[in-house]
Amino acid sequence: MSEPTLREILEPQAATAHEVVAARIASNPDDGSYSGALRFTLGDPFPRVAEWIRQGTGQWLGPQATWVRFYRLDREAGMLVVLHTPTQAGEVELTVVSDPGMVSRSILRAVSRWAFGDVCATRLVVHIPSGTAWLADYARRAGFSHEGMARDYFASGADASVWAMTRQSCRWLPRPLLAITTEDPSPPSSNARH
Repeated sequence: MSEPTLREILEPQAATAHEVVAARIASNPDDGSYSGALRFTLGDPFPRVAEWIRQGTGQWLGPQATWVRFYRLDREAGMLVVLHTPTQAGEVELTVVSDPGMVSRSILRAVSRWAFGDVCATRLVVHIPSGTAWLADYARRAGFSHEGMARDYFASGADASVWAMTRQSCRWLPRPLLAITTEDPSPPSSNARH
């Protein structure tokens, strides 16, 4: 009996990881939007995603990219969210290509849980072309903070404003409940020192 190839070992693991991530994105207890017209997929092929990014932003798809695409069944609209260029500290660059009207609270929650939970990012960074105030406003409303300018980021003379969000500052993640005891922690009066 021959040893399994590396591909035979990794493909089932990738499929299982894909199913786990998909289940986590779909479990959005705050709202029921996934039971309606909103769907998502993690299975778009690399060449198609690279072309969408090139057409939508004029940029190339970065190394070690991972993505999720949301789409609506009731109309032809979609949103592609890509994380790429990870650092050792867990910072990733976020690139979004979207049709109008796709950004919603449920998608922001799902993207945050995916990026900070499943991908284990600690910090998301977005580069927005200077002079596009409407994109900067989207970033601000989504919870990103302006951190400065990146000179010649897109091309010579084409600067970018840098926006970032950390796991700790993300308001779209569920917060753990406080564990406040209902017991009185003070000693009984017979043991108290007076």
